[in-house]
Amino acid sequence: MICVLHRHYTTATVLYCLALNFKQMSLYYSICFFFFVVVSIAKDSADVYKSFMVKENESRIAAKVLRYLYCVFKIGCLVIVTVGVNVALWLPYVMSEKGTWKLVLQRIFPVHRGLYEDKVANFWCFINNFVKVRSILSQRSLTLTSAGLTILGALPSVVMIFRCPNARTFLMSMFNISMSFFFFSYMVHEKSILLPLLPFSLLLYTYRHVYTTVMLFGLFSNFFLLRRDGCPVPYFAVMLIYGFVGYFYERSYIRNFDKSPAEPAGTSIFAWIIKLVKDSHRWITIGTVGFLTIFHIAEAIVSPPKRLPDIFLVLNVNVSFVVFAAVWVYSNVLLYVHASTSDVCDTDLIDDSGRAKAKNA
Repeated sequence: MICVLHRHYTTATVLYCLALNFKQMSLYYSICFFFFVVVSIAKDSADVYKSFMVKENESRIAAKVLRYLYCVFKIGCLVIVTVGVNVALWLPYVMSEKGTWKLVLQRIFPVHRGLYEDKVANFWCFINNFVKVRSILSQRSLTLTSAGLTILGALPSVVMIFRCPNARTFLMSMFNISMSFFFFSYMVHEKSILLPLLPFSLLLYTYRHVYTTVMLFGLFSNFFLLRRDGCPVPYFAVMLIYGFVGYFYERSYIRNFDKSPAEPAGTSIFAWIIKLVKDSHRWITIGTVGFLTIFHIAEAIVSPPKRLPDIFLVLNVNVSFVVFAAVWVYSNVLLYVHASTSDVCDTDLIDDSGRAKAKNA
């Protein structure tokens, strides 16, 4: 992520290939990583084109040829690096005993383990309350369906990357696309929510009105997993830390931000959604804390009925999914507004000093 924002594309490619070969969850970032790097190289080539035209005073055709050669060279180098890293990693398994590479591939991409593991706050587990899709569709059909829905959910962010390729778009798209993977992809684990929360946690200002709620529900969705692993004390400790941080953030930081107009002008549905969340963010936070408090008290003192032994687990999963889905829609709206604002799209990536550069600086 840092390497991409600093234009160290080769290093970023090597690190991403290593991550992907370690665990399939790195695919959550694949679409965003690929398109943002390609669009950024194309944007850099436009700067080369303009610089060549000004300094060399050459013909437009020569400048265009140089621009295309620049893109081909940069992308070609990344392709060579990608192939080289994967060959270096897989060659020992391919050259070893027959079939070893297949076992490794099955370990990295455990499709045989099913659509999701245990109860997870994603689309498939939520829709299973109404339609038993695993009983209706074959494994192949589920795999293709999940892939199609994942790509469909990622498309809006991909369009915004082409429209406004800057640092904030990259992080917001990474959150949106990884959430699409979490919702719709095949073989999802509860802790996979940590992947969308990584870029989300770096956008405190952008998501200031729902930041505390999302972080608390991200932890809450893993409650039963952590308790099964013997970690209830760390769970509640981190929950309290998030609660206190959110409280002080609510009282000071967010008020200063909202003194200036942050929502888009107009009466469009997008402006209405952003204004609604801004005006009700305090109640959203209070409702989140209240629900989590009531849930944990009830779960501790109330025995579930024999007919519904997993009622608290199912409630955890379904409420978490509804919250995540609402924030995902809200985040796509924010990204659209961000990409549609001409002045924010004039900012470039991050230079080597860590500061955002102006396009004409």
